[in-house]
Amino acid sequence: MSFIFRKIDTDLLENTRQTWTAILEEQEEHFSPSGYHHFLDSANARLCNADKYPYSHCFAVIPERDASAVALFELTQAYRGREDSWLKVLAMRTSPLYDYRTPETVGNSFMDRSRSVAKVLTKGLTEIVALSETDDYRAHTVKIFGNKQVDMDFFTIFADKMRDIHKNLGAGSFRFEKIGNWLEIRKNGGATISF
Repeated sequence: MSFIFRKIDTDLLENTRQTWTAILEEQEEHFSPSGYHHFLDSANARLCNADKYPYSHCFAVIPERDASAVALFELTQAYRGREDSWLKVLAMRTSPLYDYRTPETVGNSFMDRSRSVAKVLTKGLTEIVALSETDDYRAHTVKIFGNKQVDMDFFTIFADKMRDIHKNLGAGSFRFEKIGNWLEIRKNGGATISF
């Protein structure tokens, strides 16, 4: 399956809310939907109050030919326009379809869902690193927040994949560093990262 990465607009957010709510209603007995609703509400607040949050952005990974997201990313820009600028990934949320608490069914095992989560998050994060090379989001450092051990484990796999992509492209260098709950991707010497 191919995915598209794009900034969230009102239609995409509403379609995603409807799709995710329908999935959550089916899974109501297995886990609380509050974390999903909170994330969607936060994205809506940023979208509806763009003047209040000019450096906050929400992006999505969407299956090609679909109208709702399978992953959402909340970003903010710090020190915009400066050499030491940051693009921070404050939060990531995948569709409840991939939630590990969902009961296993044929074609939807825990391992299938875990692979899907890794695939859509890797797609989103590599696109965010590429986004840091564009005029509107240019940043010397991309910071990704992770508050669980599993996040840090995923970051290790993601960093390895990024290194492989970079090595194969012969692109400029960058380095990864874990600082507290953040994975930092720093560009060395203003190197260009392209995918």
